[in-house]
Amino acid sequence: MDLKELRCNKVDWIELAQYRDRLPPGFVQLRSLTILGLNDMSLTNLPPDFGSLTSLQSLELRENLLKTLPESLSQLSKLERLDLGDNEIEELPHYVGNLPSLQELWLDHNQLQHLPPEVGNLKKLACLDISENRLEDLPNEIGGLESLTDLHLSQNVIETLPDGIGHLHKLTILKVDQNRLAILNTNIGT
Repeated sequence: MDLKELRCNKVDWIELAQYRDRLPPGFVQLRSLTILGLNDMSLTNLPPDFGSLTSLQSLELRENLLKTLPESLSQLSKLERLDLGDNEIEELPHYVGNLPSLQELWLDHNQLQHLPPEVGNLKKLACLDISENRLEDLPNEIGGLESLTDLHLSQNVIETLPDGIGHLHKLTILKVDQNRLAILNTNIGT
């Protein structure tokens, strides 16, 4: 199927699981897409113009082979849910902090060692899963996630939590098992 030939006024949702390791031609022209599932496709990269899908609200890229993300991703200003779990991402780019509508960010099962300080700009983020990575620390700016209710940090190599975590007043779930934490900050939950 060549998506360049697709003639529809509006496509809200598309699942492209039948494609392996590539996206179909004309794919980024589907600008009315709001939900996009690209799970388990063995994708190694996304096209540079991926950010032209400006109507996207939910993007699932779980179980691929992604190592990097295109900078155009920062143009997805309506994006509320981003699932990048089970990839090979080693570094989360700073421009992820430019997604003003983001409420859920799934980064579990990657190769992350650090998060950029810009992650603290995600004011609407309610759920952040960065479990099963190689995280050594968290930026103090994580305290800027004023809407965060769920923070999953399990199975990393974190030795201490930043003081900024005490500013997460809406936090109800904090999973930190299987890390190298000796103590928890006394300001958590205050």
